[in-house]
Amino acid sequence: MLLKQGKKIFIVDSKEKWKEISTVVCRDVAAVNILGFDCEWVHTNGKRKPVALMQLATYSGYCVLIRLNCLQGDLPSTLQDILKDRKIIKVGVSCGMDASYLANDYGVNVGWICDIWLLKDNLKICSFGLQGLAEHYLCKTLNKDWKLRSADWEAQTLTQQQVIYASEDALVGAHILLAQLKNLWKPPPHSFSPAFFLGSWEASAREAITEICQPSHSRLDFHHKSSGSNVKSKKQIKTTNQKDNRLKNERMSYSIRKSPLYHNSQLWAPDGEPLCTCDPKKALWYVEKGLGDLISEEPLVVKLRFEPAGRPNREGLDGQFYLQERLNNCVVCGKEDSYIRKNVVPHEYRKYFPEILEVSSKSRCSFTMHSVS
Repeated sequence: MLLKQGKKIFIVDSKEKWKEISTVVCRDVAAVNILGFDCEWVHTNGKRKPVALMQLATYSGYCVLIRLNCLQGDLPSTLQDILKDRKIIKVGVSCGMDASYLANDYGVNVGWICDIWLLKDNLKICSFGLQGLAEHYLCKTLNKDWKLRSADWEAQTLTQQQVIYASEDALVGAHILLAQLKNLWKPPPHSFSPAFFLGSWEASAREAITEICQPSHSRLDFHHKSSGSNVKSKKQIKTTNQKDNRLKNERMSYSIRKSPLYHNSQLWAPDGEPLCTCDPKKALWYVEKGLGDLISEEPLVVKLRFEPAGRPNREGLDGQFYLQERLNNCVVCGKEDSYIRKNVVPHEYRKYFPEILEVSSKSRCSFTMHSVS
């Protein structure tokens, strides 16, 4: 295997077992501030259940598989501190979605997430999934059989195949970022001093990682632009009044939605692999035409009787977008009532999007309708 032969995998299903390995994890992230990060969960009747497994991998080859379902949501405080620490970079592919699920399921906010897919070095040289990145940077082929990805991660005992699959996903994410350093970072002259070759690699790696991941991190922040000068000419005032009147008329033409925008009905392939979420009318159309079978009514799940023209690439952000649950709330403030749908999203709103929506070709989202006194 390309990964270090000395790699060690630890399965944590209790606070006591986490305490045994936490010292090693803290030591490694203090040396090089990255953690390979990934999560696994199961679906029941087409609905996602809480995250069952979280994988954390250090630069030196340690991988910790934390069985959250066994901890029953009671995460050790030291583990929560590591996840929240904005100085420790959690890296992977589509890790933003994993972090959002952790926040929704367990109330844990994950600080500083870096999706290695988004680093500029990736975009034109290989496919967008973790497997494509692993093949390019590490000359390694990952086992991405969808049956293994959809395995029972809540089982009493994980199989050897599950353990290998889960650990490699997190380890490869960390190792890909380290491999990217030579292409994305130009070390300062002092890095080639004798001290560099005598053991300061970790310090140089920390500097490089912090620098190249910073743009991805800053995308999560909100920036408020200054209003500028308050002095306006008569022409500017006239133009402003015209715009205000036009905006007033436009606001009056908007109507707040009285029903949910997303119903999260699902289409499955003949072998049971989820294909996408869709409108219930579309899903039931396949049943009415004899092209699909009704598997579940709540949530609505329809299994197709024919092989679709294509399947989603789960490792790419577009594939994750089509498979994820859509929330009926405002993408800016998060409110679940008084929202409207915008068919064409203005660019000034895109900064509020989750990462998975920023790269998606979809152009519809929901906004809260605020009243004006």
